[in-house]
Amino acid sequence: MSRPLTPELAEFWLQDLLLGTLKNEHRTTMKILEAVPADKADYRPDPVSKTAMELVRHIAVADLRFLETTINAEFSATSTLPDSAKTPPEVAAWYSESFARNFDKLAQLKGDHLLKITDFRGVFSYPRSLSFKSA
Repeated sequence: MSRPLTPELAEFWLQDLLLGTLKNEHRTTMKILEAVPADKADYRPDPVSKTAMELVRHIAVADLRFLETTINAEFSATSTLPDSAKTPPEVAAWYSESFARNFDKLAQLKGDHLLKITDFRGVFSYPRSLSFKSA
């Protein structure tokens, strides 16, 4: 039998389990974003595939979207990069700065906030502390 999610358990889940994992995942994501050569950003392995730059943009925005979902209690499908992020290194820099800012906000969240339910565009709903499960 599973235990109900309590504010204390949600806070433990975030503080003692997820934040460390997020830091590790951030390092891996940065390596991926930085590995795309700027002069190859238009590469696409197949005509129906996204370009390397489209994938870089997607990875950065999607990753941050789930952090922001937990912070803001709202799933936004409209997150975008600033117009200034036109190359893989610029996207990586924006991602790194945004991640650091969001990570600090996440670290300050308390259990009651983490238990509130967030709707993912009518597809499913999770307590905010489990928003990362979808990423």
